[in-house]
Amino acid sequence: MRQLCLLCLLIAGVLSLPATAQNFLSTAPDPILGHWRWYWSRGGPALVDFNPDGSVDFNREKRGVWKSIPVEAQERKYQITWDGGKNIDDITLDIDGTKFSGKTETVKQKVWAVRMP
Repeated sequence: MRQLCLLCLLIAGVLSLPATAQNFLSTAPDPILGHWRWYWSRGGPALVDFNPDGSVDFNREKRGVWKSIPVEAQERKYQITWDGGKNIDDITLDIDGTKFSGKTETVKQKVWAVRMP
Protein backbone atom coordinates (compact mmCIF):
# COMPACT_ATOMS: atom_id res chain seq x y z
CA MET A 1 0.00 0.00 0.00
CA ARG A 2 2.83 2.35 0.90
CA GLN A 3 4.48 1.75 -2.49
CA LEU A 4 1.20 2.53 -4.24
CA CYS A 5 0.91 5.85 -2.37
CA LEU A 6 4.48 6.76 -3.29
CA LEU A 7 3.80 5.89 -6.92
CA CYS A 8 0.67 8.08 -6.92
CA LEU A 9 2.62 10.98 -5.42
CA LEU A 10 5.36 10.57 -8.01
CA ILE A 11 2.86 10.53 -10.87
CA ALA A 12 1.04 13.58 -9.47
CA GLY A 13 4.34 15.45 -9.20
CA VAL A 14 5.34 14.66 -12.78
CA LEU A 15 1.92 15.63 -14.11
CA SER A 16 2.09 18.98 -12.34
CA LEU A 17 5.43 19.97 -13.92
CA PRO A 18 4.02 21.42 -17.15
CA ALA A 19 1.65 23.69 -15.20
CA THR A 20 4.50 24.84 -12.97
CA ALA A 21 6.70 25.56 -15.99
CA GLN A 22 3.86 27.42 -17.67
CA ASN A 23 3.34 29.56 -14.55
CA PHE A 24 7.04 30.36 -14.49
CA LEU A 25 7.02 31.39 -18.15
CA SER A 26 3.97 33.61 -17.73
CA THR A 27 5.71 35.61 -14.98
CA ALA A 28 8.87 36.20 -17.02
CA PRO A 29 9.24 39.74 -18.40
CA ASP A 30 7.97 40.22 -21.93
CA PRO A 31 10.89 40.19 -24.41
CA ILE A 32 9.70 43.41 -26.09
CA LEU A 33 10.46 45.45 -22.96
CA GLY A 34 13.39 47.83 -23.17
CA HIS A 35 15.09 50.42 -25.36
CA TRP A 36 14.94 50.30 -29.17
CA ARG A 37 16.36 52.34 -32.04
CA TRP A 38 13.30 52.65 -34.30
CA TYR A 39 13.24 53.33 -38.06
CA TRP A 40 10.40 53.74 -40.54
CA SER A 41 10.15 54.09 -44.33
CA ARG A 42 10.08 57.87 -44.19
CA GLY A 43 12.41 58.57 -41.29
CA GLY A 44 14.22 57.67 -38.16
CA PRO A 45 15.96 56.79 -36.08
CA ALA A 46 14.01 57.48 -32.92
CA LEU A 47 14.44 56.19 -29.39
CA VAL A 48 11.48 54.01 -28.42
CA ASP A 49 10.96 52.44 -25.00
CA PHE A 50 8.50 49.62 -24.32
CA ASN A 51 7.49 49.85 -20.65
CA PRO A 52 6.09 47.12 -18.34
CA ASP A 53 2.89 49.12 -17.80
CA GLY A 54 2.00 48.77 -21.50
CA SER A 55 3.01 52.29 -22.47
CA VAL A 56 5.44 53.24 -25.24
CA ASP A 57 7.74 56.27 -25.11
CA PHE A 58 8.79 57.90 -28.39
CA ASN A 59 11.90 60.05 -27.88
CA ARG A 60 11.24 59.99 -24.11
CA GLU A 61 7.62 61.16 -24.42
CA LYS A 62 4.59 58.93 -23.67
CA ARG A 63 2.99 58.46 -27.05
CA GLY A 64 1.38 55.05 -27.25
CA VAL A 65 0.43 51.68 -25.84
CA TRP A 66 1.52 48.18 -26.79
CA LYS A 67 -0.06 44.76 -26.49
CA SER A 68 1.04 41.24 -27.28
CA ILE A 69 -0.93 39.45 -29.99
CA PRO A 70 -1.41 35.73 -29.19
CA VAL A 71 -0.15 33.38 -31.92
CA GLU A 72 0.36 29.64 -31.99
CA ALA A 73 3.86 29.80 -33.47
CA GLN A 74 7.07 30.64 -31.61
CA GLU A 75 7.17 34.15 -33.03
CA ARG A 76 6.11 37.11 -30.91
CA LYS A 77 3.66 39.59 -32.44
CA TYR A 78 2.68 42.96 -31.04
CA GLN A 79 0.43 45.88 -31.85
CA ILE A 80 1.37 49.45 -30.97
CA THR A 81 -1.32 52.11 -30.95
CA TRP A 82 0.13 55.62 -31.24
CA ASP A 83 -1.45 58.93 -30.23
CA GLY A 84 -4.84 57.52 -29.28
CA GLY A 85 -5.24 55.51 -32.50
CA LYS A 86 -3.88 57.88 -35.16
CA ASN A 87 -1.36 55.19 -36.16
CA ILE A 88 -1.27 51.47 -35.47
CA ASP A 89 1.84 49.37 -36.02
CA ASP A 90 1.88 45.57 -36.25
CA ILE A 91 5.33 44.14 -35.52
CA THR A 92 7.01 40.75 -35.16
CA LEU A 93 9.94 40.27 -32.80
CA ASP A 94 12.76 38.09 -34.14
CA ILE A 95 13.42 34.84 -32.29
CA ASP A 96 16.66 36.16 -30.79
CA GLY A 97 14.88 39.27 -29.41
CA THR A 98 17.38 41.76 -30.84
CA LYS A 99 15.27 43.28 -33.64
CA PHE A 100 11.74 43.51 -34.95
CA SER A 101 9.98 44.55 -38.12
CA GLY A 102 6.47 45.24 -39.28
CA LYS A 103 4.19 47.78 -40.87
CA THR A 104 1.99 50.72 -40.04
CA GLU A 105 -1.65 49.90 -40.81
CA THR A 106 -2.76 53.49 -41.31
CA VAL A 107 -0.10 54.86 -43.67
CA LYS A 108 1.22 51.56 -45.08
CA GLN A 109 4.89 52.07 -44.31
CA LYS A 110 7.51 49.64 -43.04
CA VAL A 111 8.89 49.90 -39.51
CA TRP A 112 11.85 48.15 -37.92
CA ALA A 113 14.03 48.48 -34.85
CA VAL A 114 17.14 47.14 -33.16
CA ARG A 115 17.52 46.66 -29.43
CA MET A 116 19.76 49.12 -27.63
CA PRO A 117 21.91 48.19 -24.63
